[in-house]
Amino acid sequence: TATADDPARAQIEAGDRALAAGRFTEALASYREALRMNPNSAVANRQLGLTLWVWNHEAGEIDYLDRATKLAPNDALAW
Repeated sequence: TATADDPARAQIEAGDRALAAGRFTEALASYREALRMNPNSAVANRQLGLTLWVWNHEAGEIDYLDRATKLAPNDALAW
């Protein structure tokens, strides 16, 4: 979950809802918009990486997951 002070929180939450409903392209778009708003959002990086990994239609998941672990080293989901 994104912290209350993350300016991209609404986009991350929209992505999470889309992902839970199986709408992968919508989730990816929301997470990418979140990263445009806040490139240093560990949660947005993690969620985009995880979605790319699960969806398995595009490459790049490792880059986002790696960035997420650097931004939030204690985030077990990112690892």
